[in-house]
Amino acid sequence: MDHNLSQLKTEIYDQCALKISDLITETESKDYHACRFQLNGMKVLSRNAKITPKKPGNL
Repeated sequence: MDHNLSQLKTEIYDQCALKISDLITETESKDYHACRFQLNGMKVLSRNAKITPKKPGNL
């Protein structure tokens, strides 16, 4: 679990009694810290935005 997902878990999910299970890291998207997990039985795909050096904004 990367820092951003850990922070979401602590500040939001834990406060709302939401539990993460079946966490799987997406190896082909490791630059984005992508992962799949279940949140109280709901399937979630999570990834961080990546700042591009030549284009404005996040991808």
